[in-house]
Amino acid sequence: MLTPIIGRDGERSDTPIMAKGTRGSRVGADALFRRLRRDHRHVLEQMDAHEAALRQSKRATAKHERTLRDVLALLGTEFASHMTAEDDVLYPALLAALPAAAGSIEALAAEHRELRQMLQRLRELLEETASPERAEQIRVQIQDLGHLLRLHVEKEETLVFRLAPRLLAPREIAALAARLAPRTTEPLTRSKGVS
Repeated sequence: MLTPIIGRDGERSDTPIMAKGTRGSRVGADALFRRLRRDHRHVLEQMDAHEAALRQSKRATAKHERTLRDVLALLGTEFASHMTAEDDVLYPALLAALPAAAGSIEALAAEHRELRQMLQRLRELLEETASPERAEQIRVQIQDLGHLLRLHVEKEETLVFRLAPRLLAPREIAALAARLAPRTTEPLTRSKGVS
């Protein structure tokens, strides 16, 4: 049975992932990791747009806050699917295949936890009464979240996404693909940022 990868925009990849019980291939792994890289690009584009909008204005507006809530919802969706699939399937499979990478993999998992905590702190901060201090805390926390997210993505793509297609068994690729099956909630679509 073939499980195609369906992109964020609903497009189907022309290269399917091999499901359990079939012979996997490097082509299937390559398609899966292209999907993960697309997820990274999408999230970083949204963060970049929001950060740029905040830099251009002297103060956060209600429109900025609405857009920030949308970006945080996107991050929540991605963290719930993408990061969870990595934590539950990808990282353990890599540790089993390459125990010497334990320090690096554990550091990436710790960054997942920290990113989730940062996201939660930002959500909580948005629920507080608006004030100049709160606006400044939001700016700083968005910058910190964006910085850690960029570093994390760079490390993950350099280490994990380069090694995993060569090290994972077809059943592990299929399990990861199944965890990343089409989402039931749609993330932001082609937001152009905030003005």
